[in-house]
Amino acid sequence: MKTLALVTARGGSKGFPGKNLALLGDHPLVGWSHRILSSFRSLHQATRLFLSTDSRDIAEAWPPEDRPNRLRPPHLASDTAASMDVVRYEMAQAAAEGFEAEALLLLQPTSPLLALEDLEAAWSLLAGGAPCVVGMVPLDHPIQWTWSLGPEGTLHPLFEFRDASRRQDLPQGFRPAGFYLARRSFLDAQNSFIVEGLTQSVVVPPERGIDIDRQSDLWMAEGLLRHNGSSMGAR
Repeated sequence: MKTLALVTARGGSKGFPGKNLALLGDHPLVGWSHRILSSFRSLHQATRLFLSTDSRDIAEAWPPEDRPNRLRPPHLASDTAASMDVVRYEMAQAAAEGFEAEALLLLQPTSPLLALEDLEAAWSLLAGGAPCVVGMVPLDHPIQWTWSLGPEGTLHPLFEFRDASRRQDLPQGFRPAGFYLARRSFLDAQNSFIVEGLTQSVVVPPERGIDIDRQSDLWMAEGLLRHNGSSMGAR
């Protein structure tokens, strides 16, 4: 199955400036994305790797043999640009360049500790007939324990429930783990990766599903990397 393995990495990040080039071990975050996708490509040779970015500095962080020869247009690099717009654009560009993808693998550079086995588990489901597979990480606490704060710091429940005092009485919640794999026909029909009742999932352990959005997340990833070994993100 011809697959476009796409990494999306904007140059701008307000909360964590330069996030996609932040070093984790000896590699920037986008470099970790390239490592795992290179391993995936070695098993699935009908795979094309592409880094979608508006930043030349980010583009140059990829090895020369896979470095993008064009940058993402400015209108798809703003804070308001939708990820599906970027996906549609890059799939169309790949088709114009002669690569008609039958599937798309989207990997976020802010999830650097994902392992090849996570992607392979998703691929097995797709090859078995699933239209779309998304990596998911278990939440640390039940989502029913989430509260909002009023103007004076007073607590207000976000969810209605009868008794949420016992964790074991509540359903397990999950969040996306940073990778999405879908057939092109599914994306054309649904214009989304996550569709209730259709999208399947692969559960990723929390230690591999960390999402780097702040400097403190990077410090946590560094600790996990030291604990588990430098091969963690590529195995």
